[in-house]
Amino acid sequence: ADIIRLDQETQPCFVKGNFNPVSILQVATASHVLLFDLLKFHSPAVLALLRAVLQAPAVLKLGQGFGEDLARLRRSYGDAFSGVSSFVDISELFHVHYKTSG
Repeated sequence: ADIIRLDQETQPCFVKGNFNPVSILQVATASHVLLFDLLKFHSPAVLALLRAVLQAPAVLKLGQGFGEDLARLRRSYGDAFSGVSSFVDISELFHVHYKTSG
């Protein structure tokens, strides 16, 4: 299986109740890093490409706080980021490991 690492960046919002959409999505493989400027390039074609990768069960997706990232991506761009399969939240693995070994 292929493995990719995902991370998102969002401009901070200091006003309670306001929301800024995800601005950058980073997708890293063993040899490449791709940065998607979602504020500028969130065309149907780009979102369809990202959806295909994220929904592919043969591609293992890794992220830290990945559940929160996905929720923010869905809130920002809708269904393009739903139905994600085969993902592992690295922070959950960390907590499980130290809870059982400590």
